[in-house]
Amino acid sequence: MHDHSGAMVVVKDEAGAGSGFIASFGGKIYLLTNIHVAAGMKQPVFTLLDGTRLVPTSAEAAVGHDIMRFALKTPPAQSIEVGTDLEHTTRIGDPVNVFGNSGGGGVVTSLPGKIVGIGPDRLEVTSPFIPGNSGSPIIHGPTGRVIGIATYLMSARDRFGGGGVTVRRFGYRLDSVKTWEPVNWLGFHAEEEEVEKVSALTADILNFLQALQQKQTPALATEALRRAATEWRQKANNPRISQADRHAATQSFIASLRSLSRSDVAALDGRLHYSYFRAKLAEERQIRDQLYKSFDELSQTLAMPSTRGF
Repeated sequence: MHDHSGAMVVVKDEAGAGSGFIASFGGKIYLLTNIHVAAGMKQPVFTLLDGTRLVPTSAEAAVGHDIMRFALKTPPAQSIEVGTDLEHTTRIGDPVNVFGNSGGGGVVTSLPGKIVGIGPDRLEVTSPFIPGNSGSPIIHGPTGRVIGIATYLMSARDRFGGGGVTVRRFGYRLDSVKTWEPVNWLGFHAEEEEVEKVSALTADILNFLQALQQKQTPALATEALRRAATEWRQKANNPRISQADRHAATQSFIASLRSLSRSDVAALDGRLHYSYFRAKLAEERQIRDQLYKSFDELSQTLAMPSTRGF
């Protein structure tokens, strides 16, 4: 087994923790982690296992991949060579190891597994990595080279296994990155904050609609939705207005939800520089489009709001 402990990096700040590693790209040394790990940290600290703190001098984001690389002021002695041409060097069933900061615990663990899927830009493996392992290297057992970066999990209920949950684990390939975008740290985090606001409102609207369907008290996390919902509640609960006015208030509220579901996305569209955030906004737009369609049904079924406990 190859010893890569000297190339492992713990990534953390006050907001959270993740993983990283030192890799060799064509003779150049970089610190690699996921874009989503770096995006969630305004002042990330990169530390080797021996306590050495690494100082980045520049950053680049991979186009079409959740991967970020940093050039270092003083690269460490040990690095992991990046594997290339995976179509010819790897096969389904090959053993792999994922090394990283499991659960953000500040210690590096080794998670063995095997390759169960190879795609144009990503890999699927059985190594049981968890949050905190984001940014960990997926190391190919036969060659000892890093072939991917642990990135995300997908969960689905097993319809045939007694109601259990099946978890699939994916990482982005390093050999399929074609373009790297230079990162301005202030601009990068400004875009992250803007997209996060859109995501927060999406979640708030979804939770609100679910609460209405279940006749529960909604938790209003964003000011925009809280303001519209409060105005609707006040009008709907006013004993002095007619049934027709209550219905009109409900229709007005639904119209405001329609506007909320598209206005912030439209305002941000075209202003994002980084491909990673443009892709995230496109995902939010798809969800919002579905929400927009659901408001037509809501306008028919919510003629008279039930605001008990609201």
